[in-house]
Amino acid sequence: MTGVQETSCKLCLETVTVKGFEVIDNVTRDTLDVLLLKLKFDSDDKEVICNVCRRKLNAAFEFKATCLKTDYAIIPYVDCEKMLQLDIRDVYTKQKTSESMDISDGQKICRLCMHPVESEFRCIREEEFEAIEKLAPEMFPKKLLGSTGKN
Repeated sequence: MTGVQETSCKLCLETVTVKGFEVIDNVTRDTLDVLLLKLKFDSDDKEVICNVCRRKLNAAFEFKATCLKTDYAIIPYVDCEKMLQLDIRDVYTKQKTSESMDISDGQKICRLCMHPVESEFRCIREEEFEAIEKLAPEMFPKKLLGSTGKN
């Protein structure tokens, strides 16, 4: 017996190696909070997160931050009373006035990141919509959900 205590990642519960993790600090706890991941932490023990989960956590945080930045840009152009369809291209054009923009009539703008779609695009599937709605509920205020057919 070597006396080495095994440690598990707080997210995936996999056993971690000495160099394959980091201790969960306040920044990580804040990130978990923003992503609505509620974990129970022991006050005495140092909780850890493996490097794989850390990368996934950072990617999820970046995704949510990008989506919310786009959402905050769109909100001023939404007219909840008239419930008119909003053309994201109009918002994109107004937001990018200082940059050169060549948007053709057929070109699409991504709703999540507000960048022009250069090649393929597709509509958000129901499962993806539900995942985004769950992980970033700020993007779907209750008063706007009626216009999407969701309640």
